[in-house]
This record gives sequence, structure tokens and C-alpha cells, in this order.
Amino acid sequence: MCIRDRHNLRTLKHMPRQKQRDKARETLEVYAPIAHRLGIRTVKEEMEDISLKYLDPIAYEEIVTQLALKDAKACLLYTSPSPRDSCASRMPSSACKKKKKKK
Repeated sequence: MCIRDRHNLRTLKHMPRQKQRDKARETLEVYAPIAHRLGIRTVKEEMEDISLKYLDPIAYEEIVTQLALKDAKACLLYTSPSPRDSCASRMPSSACKKKKKKK
């Protein structure tokens, strides 16, 4: 059931606005808590992210922007004196995802 709703969330952009909001609210109230109780963190987080995108698009964009700025600042903190080196080789975890993807 969670997987079917996860797929439905990914295709919300093709539905009318009211149906998008209804499905997003249902997912947030019913299916995300089920995924949490089952221990499927990645599914739960994806459901919450997509639901927020349709229920409160302004807050969603603000969060995305703030996370991008945080990643950019973290990447700058780990730059080396040599312009040939990328920060990705010395970064802890995945703070510089964009740099890693470009390689």
C-alpha cells in the first residue's frame, strides 16, 4: 500500500490542484506514519517531502533554498588552496553533492 501511494505522489503533477492537496494530506496523515512505524525511513521522508511540496509550496521552496545555501557554504569551507582539487575528495559525508555529480 505504501509503495502504491509513493508512486501516486510522484505523479501528482498531472492531477487537478484540489486532488493534489487531498492526496498529499491523506499521505501525510495516513501513509507516512505507517511507513515510519514499519521502519521505512526513506519512504516516509519522501512522502513527507512531496506532500509538503503540494500543501505548502512556499515553505517547501524556502526549505530547498536554505538547504542549497547550507550545502554551498559547507563546500566552500572545505576548499583547498589548489584550484585543481575539488572539495568533494575531503568532504565529510555528502555535503558537496553537486561537486561529486559533476565529476
